[in-house]
Amino acid sequence: MTEVRYLKVKKGEGRRFAISDIHGCHRTFKLLLKQIRLQKKDQLFILGDLINRGKQSAKVLDFVQELINDGFQLYLLRGNHEQRILNVAHKTEEEILKVLKKNNSSDLKKAGEEKWKSYLQLMQSTYHYFELEDYLLVHAGFDFSLEFPFRSIHPMLYKRSFKIDKEKLGNKRLIHGHTPQKISNIIRRIKSGKRKICIDNGCVNSKTNEEGNLVCLNLDSMALIIQPNAEK
Repeated sequence: MTEVRYLKVKKGEGRRFAISDIHGCHRTFKLLLKQIRLQKKDQLFILGDLINRGKQSAKVLDFVQELINDGFQLYLLRGNHEQRILNVAHKTEEEILKVLKKNNSSDLKKAGEEKWKSYLQLMQSTYHYFELEDYLLVHAGFDFSLEFPFRSIHPMLYKRSFKIDKEKLGNKRLIHGHTPQKISNIIRRIKSGKRKICIDNGCVNSKTNEEGNLVCLNLDSMALIIQPNAEK
């Protein structure tokens, strides 16, 4: 049985940001980071689903690895799309290519075997949730109906709808992605001080009303930075 990978993260000297569901939107991701003027003393939490759907999964992972190598503080959660690729990594080449093609991420294999292995290593290094002093960060959610919700991986990757248990959540807020929300709903929940906030605005859904943005939440000020989809 796979153990839950979680990490307690203390606040550093800089700002704290959270982004979710980049889904291969490399250009949009870079423009969003340019907006927030990310610095090495800042902490950037990416809440999973960096890959698939959009056309530039490999470039997203390359850029993330480049930032890490350059000394930026990136913390990566695993989304269901990373798990989807990891689930087939041990299978035949034909089966792997079939899944990649279906998820619009064949570019993960086109750079050669060494690159492919490095992508798998990066995905394997991800966590299921982060615990901050004032937040819990997860890709999809937690099943608070369970006696021990922080021991069950499946809801962290896949859960679409859930209610928080304030007693189990403690004095923290919960930030997650996975299920696209209208931008007006995201803004409303932030402004009204809700304890549970989804920051997935469906960046790849550029033709859907009130979606199609990659958003970044400043965890210190609760300011929302919005970058419209800029993919070509």
